[in-house]
Amino acid sequence: MAKDTHVRYSLTVLDGFGTSAACQAYVFMDSTATVGALKTNLETWRDLVAAVCSGQVTHSAVHILDAGGATQDPDTLAASRDEQTGVFRWSNTANKRSWSFAIPALSNGVITGDKVDLSNAGITALHAGMTASGATFNFETADQYALQAITQTSISFRKHRKQLGPRSREVGG
Repeated sequence: MAKDTHVRYSLTVLDGFGTSAACQAYVFMDSTATVGALKTNLETWRDLVAAVCSGQVTHSAVHILDAGGATQDPDTLAASRDEQTGVFRWSNTANKRSWSFAIPALSNGVITGDKVDLSNAGITALHAGMTASGATFNFETADQYALQAITQTSISFRKHRKQLGPRSREVGG
């Protein structure tokens, strides 16, 4: 068995206002893996993200690339905001370029002093799960290099395009 196929896992995260945002990761996998193994790996990653996300993961998908759901407590969901995005910058095993991974509706439980708490159990599990080298699956950057470590984190508040301006305009007469 050899890893020979690039895959993108994708999650859709819903916040308390009903706004959806995407969360994606890249995987290098063995093409002889069963669909069941692929599904299990996707569900494991989905659960790792859901553990540090206060939004509701409503959809997950796998996209095979040629040469990207779990539910939350309704009270937690109501308090979640897709704008509160955790950005995780990763180093890779091949060069000094980094890859950033965004988690919308980052849970307040993983934030300490306005920063992502890297010692939080959910964050350490996410890190371990995405850097573990398995026989069948490895998470990787968009440039197809294996992830090595989280080098920087930040919290950003992103506005969605539909929230930036009014939906209609009044024209003077």
